[in-house]
Formats: sequence, structure tokens, C-alpha cells
Amino acid sequence: MAAIQRGSRSGDPFVAMFVDEARVCARLGHPNIVQVFDFGEQDGELYMAMEYVDGTTGARLVRAAADRLSAEFGFGGETEARVTAVI
Repeated sequence: MAAIQRGSRSGDPFVAMFVDEARVCARLGHPNIVQVFDFGEQDGELYMAMEYVDGTTGARLVRAAADRLSAEFGFGGETEARVTAVI
């Protein structure tokens, strides 16, 4: 579930981006893309209900890649930021 906090105005660019993203995602259908089941507004809060995907988070994947690079190649403490920048 993704949501935009209350108090966001309809003219807010983040609200427009959220609605655009929800519309585009709802039209997409591919095994590698999370399905959007519904989106709308409830009690003044915008929401997007998406398929649950069991697994790890993107942050954990980046951390694991950074740790592996550090171990294999001796990179310093900035490895995670470098990996994130590449992704």
C-alpha cells in the first residue's frame, strides 16, 4: 500500500505525480512489475493498493551488494552509496 499523507493539496506536484504513477501502473501487466489493484482517495488521503511480493527489499539488496564488493575488492565505507548511485 502506498499513500500520500493528509494535507497534500490537489495542486501539489507530488499529488499529481502520485496519481499519474497510479494510473500508469494500473495499466501495466508484466510478471516483473507489481500489479496495482486499486487507487483513489479515502477520507482525504490518496492511496494505491498493490500486489504483495514476498522477498527482500531493494535496500537490503544494495547493502548486500556493497558488502560483497567491500569484501572482494576492499572498497571503503562509501561502497553502499556508490552502489546506490549506479543502480
